[in-house]
Amino acid sequence: MLSIKWDCAAIVFTDGNEVVAEDRFGTCIDGDKAGVRDAEIIQKAIDAASPAGEIKICKGVYKLEKSLVITSNLLFHGEGRGTIFRPPQDDYAIKVETTDATDIPRPYQGSWKGTKHLYAVVVKEFCIDGGIDGDPETGKGIYMRDFWSSSFENIWIEKTGNALYLRNVHESAFRNLFLLRNGNVNTDEPSVLFDEQSDNNHVTKMTLIYPRHTGVYLKGKQGDPSQSPRLLWFNDCMLHGWNVTEDGPAQCPLIRMEHVDKQRTDVTFNNCRITVAAKGQASFDLDNAAVSVRNSVISATFGKYIFKAKKNSRIRSVGNTFHSGDPETNDYVVHAEHSQVLFKDNVLIGRNLGVKLIAARDSVITHNTFEIETGKITIDIEDDGDQGSENIVVQQNTCRELSAEAALHVAEQSAASTIVDGNYFAGNYAKQASLA
Repeated sequence: MLSIKWDCAAIVFTDGNEVVAEDRFGTCIDGDKAGVRDAEIIQKAIDAASPAGEIKICKGVYKLEKSLVITSNLLFHGEGRGTIFRPPQDDYAIKVETTDATDIPRPYQGSWKGTKHLYAVVVKEFCIDGGIDGDPETGKGIYMRDFWSSSFENIWIEKTGNALYLRNVHESAFRNLFLLRNGNVNTDEPSVLFDEQSDNNHVTKMTLIYPRHTGVYLKGKQGDPSQSPRLLWFNDCMLHGWNVTEDGPAQCPLIRMEHVDKQRTDVTFNNCRITVAAKGQASFDLDNAAVSVRNSVISATFGKYIFKAKKNSRIRSVGNTFHSGDPETNDYVVHAEHSQVLFKDNVLIGRNLGVKLIAARDSVITHNTFEIETGKITIDIEDDGDQGSENIVVQQNTCRELSAEAALHVAEQSAASTIVDGNYFAGNYAKQASLA
């Protein structure tokens, strides 16, 4: 009987100038000089451990000549930041996806819409590093497609193009992800992309810093909610847009959402720290999408907007603290056209952040503290030239301006269906049934 050497199905390690893969009994699976066939050697170890086995990649630098592909419910892990993958040029370091080779589909469902789906993959504890600053950085991070009920955690992805691509990923957890200087304006690659029907996913403690394109992009299919991201939660995350490239800010918001399924629920951000520092940039850019942000701290040092919404979008901002630092570039905390807004229990500090609704509908601005010097109208309810805003309530807000006329404006076409009631101005209580 063979004695067990390793406490896993397969292991990959560096031995001097070689990369070696062995099975649990210490039998060599493959090996070669480091940097020549690293991906091929690791792939053989993955295949040997599949299905449902554990593979460990020991500390070291592995230069991948092609993507590592996981199609079974493996436990795939490294030794923390010491396990470093160099991604192949113009491709992903790791791909996790359902294929015809997937042999353990989700047990209680078997197949979904005629296709079997991979489940129960655990990927954790390694780094994908695209290269040293100044070198060509054309590799990518992790591509994920068509699986359920999986876990990704304790992963560093640095200086790549697209860091994470989720396509039809369901009911999975992502925790302790550290994404630094990812994305590529020239190739139109965001740092994180949710595509098609990715749903019921929880992202917890993700730190995304210095994206070189959009930080998080939720991309749905226009007119087809069934092919759109939905039911996504971001909890205790930090999204930091400082120091992005000069040619990207105006076209690359920190968080972009397009054609997201609004019928199930908003995409939700809880207890997050969000910073936008580039001129012209927005924190959230919504096009026919819905977002809920709660109990977060959000600042726009040089950014133009925090929430920018159009085309039947929905914003729910409750219990957040907003800060702005540059009166010349900051514009609005909310700039919403033809959309719905709930803006409640927020505190605004700094300068030049107001709320502007243009032909909005069914919106409430209430119980907010505007501790800011705007130099303009703080709450502005506007028409779009053809129609006014409808069913708008502005009540119980505290503003620094001396009067309602200085703080609030309601355009003529919007006045009939706007209620302005019980607001405070520089410590003075003013009650109006309506204001035009």
